[in-house]
Amino acid sequence: MMPNNIDMAKLRKQLDYIQRGGRVQRMHMQPTIHAQNVAAHSFGVAWWCWLLSDEKPSANLLMAALGHDLAEGHTGDIPAPTKHKLNIHAVLEGWEQDIEDKHDIPVFELTEDEVTVLKLSDNFEL
Repeated sequence: MMPNNIDMAKLRKQLDYIQRGGRVQRMHMQPTIHAQNVAAHSFGVAWWCWLLSDEKPSANLLMAALGHDLAEGHTGDIPAPTKHKLNIHAVLEGWEQDIEDKHDIPVFELTEDEVTVLKLSDNFEL
C-alpha cells in the first residue's frame, strides 16, 4: 500500500540516483570476459551476505549491500589500487556520504559482524 504523503520530487531524485549508480561500469581498467555494472555487482553482494550470515540477514545488511556502491554514479568506480596508492579512502568515503545525504539515502546501521560480512561479500563477489 502506498502512503498518501509521498514527496514525488524526492522520490524522483532518489530513483534517479539509484538507477544512475546501478549503471556504472565496473572494472573498467581490467580486461574481463564480460562487462559488469554496479547493479549486477550489488545483487551478487546481497546474495553473498545471505550466504555468509549465520542467521537470516537483517534488512539493514541487505539494503547496505544493495546500496554500497551507488555513489559511484557521481564519483565513478575508482580502482582499489588507485585508492590505496593515493591514500584517499577517508576523503572518498566523506564525499560519498555527502552525495548520499544530498539524495536523501538513509544510512543503514550495521553491527560489527554485519560490517565484516558486507566487506567479505564485496570482496568475494569481485
